[in-house]
Amino acid sequence: EIASCLVGSEMCIRDRELSAEVLAEQACMSLRSLYALFDQHLGITPKHYVRQRKLERVHACLSDPTCGVRSVTELALDYGFLHLGRFSEVYRQQFGELPSQTFKRRS
Repeated sequence: EIASCLVGSEMCIRDRELSAEVLAEQACMSLRSLYALFDQHLGITPKHYVRQRKLERVHACLSDPTCGVRSVTELALDYGFLHLGRFSEVYRQQFGELPSQTFKRRS
């Protein structure tokens, strides 16, 4: 069951509307069951999982010189991070540097 949720989330990770409700619907289970499944197998909420995966994708793109992104803002917005200050702080907590630092280092 967890595998179907994770596959569904990976296919839609760039979707701004990806939510626990959407994942539950894709996995044909209740929202409560989805939360229980994520807690039991991953120890985190579906929302936290989606945010982590989005951050990982953003980090990979910012680190890759062949990625066609023009700015950190453009990429953050593409992945649904609408509050840029909060995005930068969460990114820094996860990767130990600001997204702008990752972006500058890639060239």
